[in-house]
Amino acid sequence: FICSLIRRNPPERLKLLMVDLKGGLEFGPYEGIPHLLQVPITKIKKTKDRYGIENEEEETKILEGIAYDRDQVPDLLNWLLHEGERRIKMLKNAEVRDIGRYNQHHRSNALPHLVFIVDEIADLKINAETWTLCMNRLTNIAQRFRAVGVHVILCTQMPKSDVIPTSIKAVLPAKLAFSCPTNQGSMAILDTGNAKGLTPAGRCI
Repeated sequence: FICSLIRRNPPERLKLLMVDLKGGLEFGPYEGIPHLLQVPITKIKKTKDRYGIENEEEETKILEGIAYDRDQVPDLLNWLLHEGERRIKMLKNAEVRDIGRYNQHHRSNALPHLVFIVDEIADLKINAETWTLCMNRLTNIAQRFRAVGVHVILCTQMPKSDVIPTSIKAVLPAKLAFSCPTNQGSMAILDTGNAKGLTPAGRCI
């Protein structure tokens, strides 16, 4: 998917945001490509002065398109939510309903499509609080921002109902399943058992 997207779209038309919690094993080869979107992440940093008084300072770091730390994901989704809201206002002011029509009338200031890709969504379940927060934000993003050019690709090797909640599955317009070892795994993705034991290797539904 990623290779096809970056081959068919110039950087000014497509920007990618990726989450790779395997330390770069999956998305590390894409570091430095011009399609990666730089996102400012603001953190509250607590410091103490020499008198022991605690102070709070805002510290902004630039995320270079790929998040390798689980704690960065909620901030990344928060930025995507704000960006989606900003785009909705822009399209409303331009009196158009989707990014295609907006870009037709604003070629010099066209909006790129943003694609948010998570390599292994099940890894976010390690922290229950982070999981709930991320699922709520992901559902909101996938549900509301497709028309303004914000898209979501979620991947998992653990197709279970607790990893793929009904709320997020209901708002994703396409599902793709490779061979699943059990009927339940296929049901979690497709709502049918058709992906159980698919052969030959590489076949998908």
